[in-house]
Amino acid sequence: MRDRLVYVADPANPRLRDGTLTASDLQALPHAAARMPHPGADPATAALERLGITPTIVVTTGGWLPLAFLVAGTDLVAAIPERLARRVCDAAGVTIATITDPTLDAIELIEAAWWHPMRAPDPALTWLRTTLHDIAAGCAVTGEHEVAGVAGP
Repeated sequence: MRDRLVYVADPANPRLRDGTLTASDLQALPHAAARMPHPGADPATAALERLGITPTIVVTTGGWLPLAFLVAGTDLVAAIPERLARRVCDAAGVTIATITDPTLDAIELIEAAWWHPMRAPDPALTWLRTTLHDIAAGCAVTGEHEVAGVAGP
């Protein structure tokens, strides 16, 4: 399954102009971020660092879901998966910002599952593969972020 990260911001954020943020805005603004399992695992921070930008992360959470709600009413920005952003932005009162740098506007997330072929007949793994397949198929959307390469159980 494929998705991409988008940046969310409060609509009243002073650096948000016509719904747009620049790379220099992302350098200047404080960030909220999800804690990743190990340093370097955050694709948004890695993309910023490739551009020579070290984000100022002032608050972290255990996952992406609360980030939009933390950003609301503040000058914080946060990168979250687009599918999640489209579901929660209205409820959180934040907006998805357009990023002027194409490098930052195309941070892709790819979810995949692998298993060793000798485990294929395992009933528990068969159940898990079927469940993951059904969930991924249910996430399919029309447009550029469709479920790709979904193999059946």
